[in-house]
Amino acid sequence: MIGNSHAVGSPLLQIGLALPSLALIFVLMRIIKPVIALVIGTLLLFLFSHFLLGINVLPHYLIAWLILFPWYFLLRNLYRYNREDIRVFGIPLFPMLAWSVGLPSGMIVLRLFFATIHKSPPLHFPIWYGAFIVILVIYEWVGYHLLNIRLQTEYKGFPLIDCMHVPGWVKAGYFSIGVLYYFALDGFDLLLF
Repeated sequence: MIGNSHAVGSPLLQIGLALPSLALIFVLMRIIKPVIALVIGTLLLFLFSHFLLGINVLPHYLIAWLILFPWYFLLRNLYRYNREDIRVFGIPLFPMLAWSVGLPSGMIVLRLFFATIHKSPPLHFPIWYGAFIVILVIYEWVGYHLLNIRLQTEYKGFPLIDCMHVPGWVKAGYFSIGVLYYFALDGFDLLLF
């Protein structure tokens, strides 16, 4: 497990401190540009992980970027939003920031969860991946239905939940990102649990 003795409080207290930060990011996405809210979210992620957990989350953030950069470079023309988006080298910054904040945040939340319930390592990946899928679908649904963040595409979303309006192979790619991220961290001995 990565971390040090400078962590503040119990895992439940740490989760209680993290939840208002996540709520703040969603509120800010509604009020200001989503990219700005995610930049603030990135800063909160680094501050929270360093000062409250004693974790250097930079390697986790960089691995997320290394996985996501080629993905969004290849799909840069698909990602045209219903609002002004900021692009770097043609790559939309919003999804890059959303994923690169979300993946390490998920690792941190599961670290706190595993510290609370004391589950053995063989259960870590299935729990990670199950949580990843649930959080991904919720995030996509909230973005589409509550925050009105929409791609300018004609693709059908998932039935009943009406989100992820991208081709089927891109949907499959979304679900594989969690697997790639987990095993990349595992390969570099950076899993937080």
